[in-house]
Amino acid sequence: MSIARQHGEACFHCGAVAKKLYADGCITLAGRDRVWPIVTCGCRRQAVAS
Repeated sequence: MSIARQHGEACFHCGAVAKKLYADGCITLAGRDRVWPIVTCGCRRQAVAS
């Protein structure tokens, strides 16, 4: 996993940096306490529960 993706500077899913990025939650790396915000360009849409 790229450090740029973990720092919210690139799409977490595809790595895009030139597209508009949107907040997509947070991750915590195994064995660590720090919570990292992640962003996405929308390449993978979450399934919406109906």
